Amino acid sequence: MSNKTLFPAVMVLAAGLSSRMKVTKQTLPFGNSTILEHVLTTVLNSNYRPVILVLGHHYKLILDTLSPWIISQLKVVINENYKEGLSSSIKKGLNEIPAERPCLVLLGDQPFITNEWLDHIHDIYTLHPSVSVRTEWKDQIGPPILLSPHMITNSSLLEGDQGFKGLFKQTNKVINCIPRTSNMVMDVDTDDDYKSALEVLAKEGYNGYATVEG
Repeated sequence: MSNKTLFPAVMVLAAGLSSRMKVTKQTLPFGNSTILEHVLTTVLNSNYRPVILVLGHHYKLILDTLSPWIISQLKVVINENYKEGLSSSIKKGLNEIPAERPCLVLLGDQPFITNEWLDHIHDIYTLHPSVSVRTEWKDQIGPPILLSPHMITNSSLLEGDQGFKGLFKQTNKVINCIPRTSNMVMDVDTDDDYKSALEVLAKEGYNGYATVEG
């Protein structure tokens, strides 16, 4: 059995409307690929398996921008109900996770996620296998989040566009981890976010250590 078989699964959420941008942000250029393909390449270079990609809005357009090799390495799940909010995509993707398997959840618009950080989250979970592990930066908590099997079971209760906030309020079985820089939690929600991401990429490259201020 390979090491990848022993690792948690991973789910990349990329089904949203990109409502704060005029384009489908998953397809925006980033380095030699797109924002989403960059995230997926990082994940595929990790030990997390299987890799679940949840798409919804403009999914055909998004798939056309991904390389055939990357698509061949994924379990692609289409959420036809993406307009119902983030919870619908989370539940759709988690239905594909093997029973009793923890799962890492991250966003398809977090281009500065590094394998170092994904490995660190797993290391923390290995020491505390009954808890979920979340990322924290300046009192903001969010993905990447490594969900315990217990939390995955409770995810069937999710509703709307609030993600896991409600569920985490009902448990103390959680550990927050702080990354080295803000880039590791940066997501691209607006045109200004995208401009900032490109500036960091041009100045520092993809090393996970550059910092975006503001």
